[in-house]
Amino acid sequence: MQNWRRQLHEIPEVGLHLPKTKAFVKEKLDHMGILYEEYPGHSGLTAVLGKKEGRCIALRADMDALPIQEENQVPYASKHPGCMHACGHDAHTAILLGTAEILKKNENAISGQIKLIFQPAEETPPGGALLMCRDGVLENPHVDAVLGVHMTRMIPGSQNGDVVLKNGSYMGADDVIQLTIRGKGGHASEPESCVDTIFAACSCIVALQQIVSRNINPNHAAVITITDFHAGSGTDNVIPEEAKIIGTVRTSNEETRKIILKRIREVIKGTMEAAGADFDLKLIPDYPVLVNDKKMTDLVRKSVRELYGEHHVVEETTCSMGGDDFAFFSREVPGCYFTLAADKAASDGIIYQAHHPKFDIDDSILDRGVAIFMKTALAYLENECK
Repeated sequence: MQNWRRQLHEIPEVGLHLPKTKAFVKEKLDHMGILYEEYPGHSGLTAVLGKKEGRCIALRADMDALPIQEENQVPYASKHPGCMHACGHDAHTAILLGTAEILKKNENAISGQIKLIFQPAEETPPGGALLMCRDGVLENPHVDAVLGVHMTRMIPGSQNGDVVLKNGSYMGADDVIQLTIRGKGGHASEPESCVDTIFAACSCIVALQQIVSRNINPNHAAVITITDFHAGSGTDNVIPEEAKIIGTVRTSNEETRKIILKRIREVIKGTMEAAGADFDLKLIPDYPVLVNDKKMTDLVRKSVRELYGEHHVVEETTCSMGGDDFAFFSREVPGCYFTLAADKAASDGIIYQAHHPKFDIDDSILDRGVAIFMKTALAYLENECK
């Protein structure tokens, strides 16, 4: 699995279509004698192991990478310029392949069915999970529960190999702000005869930051962050006609999400009216809140305790503002998304977070992902399929 992960790390691909990654997975499944289903609109694959009767649990791995130029000096560094596995999806894919091989060799011992989901485009909205749900991957056979694993930086107090778990809201909803402001351009020395789009945009950014502190329950996590601001043409004496800002909204529950999106519209409308500017606002729904089912999370917790001991279970107390489209699966069926701590320092000795050009993981513990997947899935089927 370590070799598989490193081979995948060398061939990162972004989005829905991952030809080299898909070919790699298909080659391994063919070698294992596992039949799989392909889909015309993307590079996703599914396979079903076990008996044809009984309940079904799905195991999901995302396969896509990010448009980042890798800076790690390692033998398995990305061979694709401007593209990098900077979020551990290469490891998730290797884990699911390892799980597939062992399950196939012991297929007669499966009490029910286990569906393997190899998914593209987790990093690319609207998300490969949503498209695969629309393709019917949760049917034929019907999926009754779902598990997913994420390998990323540790939380304080944890060690590599620990498993981070949380019942309920685990990762936040993610929505996109796209705002275009149109004013009246002119000479920078005569602002009174213009409608200053930069002033309007800056006023808007400041006003948006007050929504969380003034309108949201302090016990409910939420974030509004502006990540892109474009205006002007590089001159020092022209007030531009147009300004554009892009940002993200992260919320820990649907009630907070509705309040924030409503207030964003109201704040932007009022700010633009005060500035005398016209505007075009798009609030684009992205991923919903990722909610872990208590029963499934308790089952994963029990598996970790029995496999590795109580001290390897780390209880998360807050909802992360990172998002994941696994939420589309767990929205449809009971699911658990857990984190396997796997930090690895870069050559400079620093541990970098996910989505950084020097992000890397400790791939010596991939077997733990397999063990937790298998033990939890088999326990679920044995308990539910009697």
